[in-house]
Amino acid sequence: MRKSERKQLKKALREDSLNLFGEIIVKLREKEDLSQEDLAYDCGMDRSFMSKIETGKTAPSLLTIIRLAQGLNTKPSVILAMLEEKMLKEKVEIPREEG
Repeated sequence: MRKSERKQLKKALREDSLNLFGEIIVKLREKEDLSQEDLAYDCGMDRSFMSKIETGKTAPSLLTIIRLAQGLNTKPSVILAMLEEKMLKEKVEIPREEG
């Protein structure tokens, strides 16, 4: 696989995984009957940042995932397991590094 193809696959993976992550956060937030603003407040974040997470426009850090899990009354491992399951279901492939 050429470098340009690898780069394009990585970009697609990033976009797909961030969108799926955002969908999971929305689902868990709605399950907890929280508004976006309430969850952002509970996590110590700005509502606009929460919106970017939910719409897949930003990649959350590990600390942010931990804070989201606390605000959603779950564990980070549960959120990541849901992401993995969704990625498998949607057939989002992770490109392997060569070399």
